[in-house]
Amino acid sequence: LRAALMKEIRVSRNRRYSVTGSTTGDYSEETSRIVYDAIDRHLKIVPALTKELRDILFSNVDRMFELAEQSPDLLVMTFEIIEMQQEYNQRRNQAIAAKQEEALQNGEPTAEGEIMVYPNVISDVQTRIKQLLDMMVEDEFGNWQRYEEEGESVGLTNQSPANGLRIVGTRLLQRMEECRNIVMLCLPPHYDLLFIFVESLEKRLIPALLMTCGGERLEKMIVSDILDMISWLEYLSSSVENFGFPDRESLKKVASLREELMFEYKERIKKQVHTWFENIRNREKEITQNIKDETLMTSMPEDMFNIIHAQVAVAREKLPLEYVHEVAIACMQVLQDMQRLEMQDLTTKAMSGGMDPETLCAMVNDNENMYEKCKEFSDSVTRILAERETEQKILVDIADEVAYQYSKIATQAVETLGHCIVEVLDEEVYQKLFSVDWEEQTGP
Repeated sequence: LRAALMKEIRVSRNRRYSVTGSTTGDYSEETSRIVYDAIDRHLKIVPALTKELRDILFSNVDRMFELAEQSPDLLVMTFEIIEMQQEYNQRRNQAIAAKQEEALQNGEPTAEGEIMVYPNVISDVQTRIKQLLDMMVEDEFGNWQRYEEEGESVGLTNQSPANGLRIVGTRLLQRMEECRNIVMLCLPPHYDLLFIFVESLEKRLIPALLMTCGGERLEKMIVSDILDMISWLEYLSSSVENFGFPDRESLKKVASLREELMFEYKERIKKQVHTWFENIRNREKEITQNIKDETLMTSMPEDMFNIIHAQVAVAREKLPLEYVHEVAIACMQVLQDMQRLEMQDLTTKAMSGGMDPETLCAMVNDNENMYEKCKEFSDSVTRILAERETEQKILVDIADEVAYQYSKIATQAVETLGHCIVEVLDEEVYQKLFSVDWEEQTGP
């Protein structure tokens, strides 16, 4: 406006001069200068006011999370003004481009310094928003990084690095949820706030996850941290997908890290359960009589499956459902290791007289009990895995194989028991008990 008025004053003055041939009288040079200065003093406020308005708008953009919650109407008006300014600037730029094209066609090229291009306000605002979100992410990770380096951080004290990272990531995902449900309602959709937020988060989160949970760091993580991180990575993936970005490259890295953590957890489980089972096998066996049928037995089947059920319960509480069957299978694999040791005992200790008939009787009954418990365990886990037919079938197949092996061990133990009984009988007793008539009879 100021530039237009100044131009009009000069045109009016020149027109008057060309008509009268003089600058004297009402339109003298002095009069023009007085008018020019008077208008200039008033219109100098326009650039200052424009700058002040721009500063207010950008300040509101910087405070958009706060305003969206406390004064959403102010945030809406802020972006309405930005949109109007952008539309005006586009019209002016189009007019300038048209004028320049006309001048070129008329052979009157315009000097480059005379061309004024109005700024892309929306682009400036988008840059401002990106800086805001980058700073928000950086502040959270700055706290976590200081904790990593110095062992202390606001809100992250007494936390392991992995847990601290989960806390930081959760805070930012919550801010993204707030962004979607509150802030984005006040902005035109073309600003694509969530996309900018996701990119800012990925830039810091993915390297931090790989650094904290990969390689040598993974070996140092305690089991509870591994469990919590697996569950949190599932939460991270589902959150990003729910925000509308299911095909992000970062999700592949998260999935790969989750599998790596799950593999480590299963190996830890197998190692720990194997140790517990070995302790159960190696302790002094206390053979008791079953109250119902007075058969000989030990507490080994009950003790082993209490451990297995406890591991599955932890997995069910801490992990996504898709991983429960993997934990169950890991425990079944440890049982298979125990079966090999059990069979080895039969072929070495029993055959060499290292097992008495009472111990062999308990072994037969224990293995029959293990067979039943395998079936019960398979049924209980398949109920947990409702509507997951693939996982159910895999688990049932493995559990059936383990149960079948226990049945084979029980059969082998019965044969060994028979051999042991016959071997300890005197010849005279043996001949009386197992006569030719006894062998040929068909009755009991």
